[in-house]
Amino acid sequence: MAQSQRGGVAWVLRDNFGLLIGAGGEGGLHGSSTLMVEALANRAALMVCYHMRCWDVVVESDAQQCLAMLNGEREPNANIGGVMANALDEWMPSKDEFYIPQVRDEKKPKAGLAFKSLDETYKFYNDYAKDAGFSVKISKEKKKKEKSEVFWKRYVCFKEGETDETWRKKKDSESTQIERERGNVRENCKAKLTVVYDGFNFVVKTFIEEHTHPLYI
Repeated sequence: MAQSQRGGVAWVLRDNFGLLIGAGGEGGLHGSSTLMVEALANRAALMVCYHMRCWDVVVESDAQQCLAMLNGEREPNANIGGVMANALDEWMPSKDEFYIPQVRDEKKPKAGLAFKSLDETYKFYNDYAKDAGFSVKISKEKKKKEKSEVFWKRYVCFKEGETDETWRKKKDSESTQIERERGNVRENCKAKLTVVYDGFNFVVKTFIEEHTHPLYI
C-alpha cells in the first residue's frame, strides 16, 4: 500500500505465493478532488501491474478498463472519464517504445552462455520465450562447407520482419475475426538470440531482449 502526494491510497493485493490478485485506489483525503485522487491512486496501482506484466487481475472500476488498454485489448479512446483518460495517456507506452520481458535473471540468455548442442540452445530460448510472452522461430544458420556442420545459428521473435501489404490484404479478406486477433502481422521485432560454435560448445554471441510489440503470457 502506498499514499500519493494528493492523499490517495493505492493498494496491491497478493496471495501467499506472491501472485498479484487485485489492485485499486481510494481518494478524498486532504480536501483534494476525490476523482483526481482516486485516478492518481489507481494509476500507481496500475503501473505496478503493468511493470510486472500482470494482466488478469481484479481491479476496481475504471482501472479495469485502463488495464485492458495497457494490455492492448481495448482502444485508448474508450469512455472512462477525463481524469482517468489523462492519467492513462501519461503512462501508455508510445509506438516507439520497447517492451522488455519480465523474466527472472537465471532464465535470461546472456552473452557468453554456453550450450552443448543446438537442441539445448533452442530449449533454453524457447522456455525463456514462454515465460516472456512470445514465440520463437529459427531465422538463419551457417554451415562449414567441408563438413556441413552448423557453426552459427540465429533464433528470432515470430514477429520479426515486416508483413508484405499484398499478403496482409489477402489474409485479412480470407481470415475470420478470431484468426486476425491471433496476431499474424509482423512488427519488425528485433529480439533475437545468436550462437556460435567455438569447437566445444554453442556460445551466445548476441542477445537482444527488447520487443517492438506487447508481450502476452
